[in-house]
Amino acid sequence: KKKSERAVTGVIQCSTVKLRDKLNVEHVEKSKQEQKHVLDNTFYIVKFVFTDGWIYHEFSYYYISSEKKNWTESRKRGADLLIVNNNEEQNISGKNVVWIGLTDSDVEGRWKWVNGSTLTYGFWASGRPNNYNGNEDCALSYISWWYDCSCNSVFKWICEMSILHIVLF
Repeated sequence: KKKSERAVTGVIQCSTVKLRDKLNVEHVEKSKQEQKHVLDNTFYIVKFVFTDGWIYHEFSYYYISSEKKNWTESRKRGADLLIVNNNEEQNISGKNVVWIGLTDSDVEGRWKWVNGSTLTYGFWASGRPNNYNGNEDCALSYISWWYDCSCNSVFKWICEMSILHIVLF
């Protein structure tokens, strides 16, 4: 790993242990506002360290790559491809064409996120997904819409790392 990646990993592990221990000791008896305060105070150093291309928004960090890879290779960053849960996450990539963590490679037409959950709503462009040539099994996000594309094509990608997921698991 690069020096900056080691530093970030160390900070996350250190902060995660501190936060988990603090929440366990307090048995999560604090109000949501107090818990948010605990999270903010514990992770302030992570916010400072994650400046190498990471964007912080509502308990998650997002990374938009500058290089291009296929869908499978895009998942090998330490954080997984973005699972879009709302309009804000849909638009976080700006005008970049990026891989997101959605595929129907297991069963054609049954779109699933990288965490195994089934797609319940989406931002598909008109006429999409269309499985052109029978091999468009991975999803791209571009501006406000999704497009199905061959998983072997190369594009930038966006990945997400949830602070709450790190803390709770």
